[in-house]
Amino acid sequence: IVLGPGSLYTSILPNLLVRGINRALQESNGYTVFISNVATQHGETNGYDAAEHLAVLRRHLGRDDVCDAVLANSNLPSGPLPAEWNSQPVIAHGDGNYGTARLVLADLVDPEKRYRHDTDRLAAAVMRAYYERDLRAQVSVAFKD
Repeated sequence: IVLGPGSLYTSILPNLLVRGINRALQESNGYTVFISNVATQHGETNGYDAAEHLAVLRRHLGRDDVCDAVLANSNLPSGPLPAEWNSQPVIAHGDGNYGTARLVLADLVDPEKRYRHDTDRLAAAVMRAYYERDLRAQVSVAFKD
């Protein structure tokens, strides 16, 4: 299950607030990935980092286990984005509060439009997160006596 990307308050949340969606997500055994935006949206998510994007979903859905992984951009610009974009990069702090989710970093940004995801990079990262979903569990089992 892939949540996002998109406008947090006008694209993602409205779909999750439809009657029965939250319960269906909660009861699903599917691997769920939340895709954090690569840039803030002026007037909507100013100053939000990746953990705050997820926190909005957690608050609105009333639970911490919204997703298994948070996929966030690792390719941050060396300087500010152009002023006319009215946007800042969304940073994914390693010590952020992601609830029960694992933070997965990848280069997701479109090189020409740094406020958008690159569709090929994003698709590859989603698939990689899915195929690597069980690695942490396998590693912890391997080290038990």
